[in-house]
Amino acid sequence: MRKKLIFNTVLLCCCIGGIILLRTNLLATGKFRMESLNNHDLESVNVSESAPTDIPLATESSQYHKYINVPATEQMPDLKFELTGKSEHDDSYTNFYFPVKLVVKTNETTIQEIDFNEDDFAPCTLDTFDFEYGNFKFDGYGGFKILSTSMGKDPSYYFWIWDKNKNCFVRYPDLEMVGHITFDYNKQVINVSNTSSATYHEFTTYKYIDDKLILIRRVIDADNDGYRRVYELKNGELELVEITESQLKE
Repeated sequence: MRKKLIFNTVLLCCCIGGIILLRTNLLATGKFRMESLNNHDLESVNVSESAPTDIPLATESSQYHKYINVPATEQMPDLKFELTGKSEHDDSYTNFYFPVKLVVKTNETTIQEIDFNEDDFAPCTLDTFDFEYGNFKFDGYGGFKILSTSMGKDPSYYFWIWDKNKNCFVRYPDLEMVGHITFDYNKQVINVSNTSSATYHEFTTYKYIDDKLILIRRVIDADNDGYRRVYELKNGELELVEITESQLKE
């Protein structure tokens, strides 16, 4: 009995030591990854690009951590995002995830904590919630987005933008549109594609004009009448500039 107790104690110590060593090595790997990045104007960083590390809060806990490191730019310091999520599964053991909390740090100093309300999110199939950090206003100051829902064909996101007057990230509803959103950093425009059905596709383009997000182009491709219509901003109004055959026609 005594030998068995000693053996279990030694085994437990080895496991704890291995976990500590693994955590140290993973964090060191993340640090090396960030030091190898060029220190220039940042466009965007997502979770996969920043080598996130999963660290369970407890052996049987449904919560987990994701770490996203962002290099400094001329306007922003080095940032570290610690995203806490919660995992659940249904009767078929399909995993679903909900964000719990986001902690923003610089030089190990916490500058902001954001608590999430589970009711504001649909069950997500991505444990990273498609987190992305980027220069979403093309002004050199950062921002980040996370999925509010990934169910159905078109996702939607919550956005936060850095407020240089408040020295924190604030919600930015102007970018919270349904559809696949991409940022063209060369042209400084934002493209949104919405393919909610097989017979109707819509593509919109936005640009910041006088610090306001303005719709400058809309393409509607509808199979019901067989035409694709292109509208562009002219004299402050969207005008029809082109009609072609729908690309949805078989």
